[in-house]
Amino acid sequence: MIIEGIELRPCPFCGSGNMELCEETSDVERAYVFCSSCHAQGPDMNRDVARSEYKNAAARAWNCSGFYDAFLETFRVQEEDEEQAE
Repeated sequence: MIIEGIELRPCPFCGSGNMELCEETSDVERAYVFCSSCHAQGPDMNRDVARSEYKNAAARAWNCSGFYDAFLETFRVQEEDEEQAE
């Protein structure tokens, strides 16, 4: 899926490509990528931090290898723990 001109990686939790760029403007303007399949989301980009590019920054941050790899590692460890518990 392409959001803000950036092709997003699939969700690291469920592998889905059903991603949305969410924007909230209640107390603080922020944007983040949201998986419509498993409801994973992140990382939040605050408009004050990322200025006018906060939506683009949220899309780029989703693809950031450190963020993405951390999600995958967390998911892998959870699966291993579940397998050992069985």
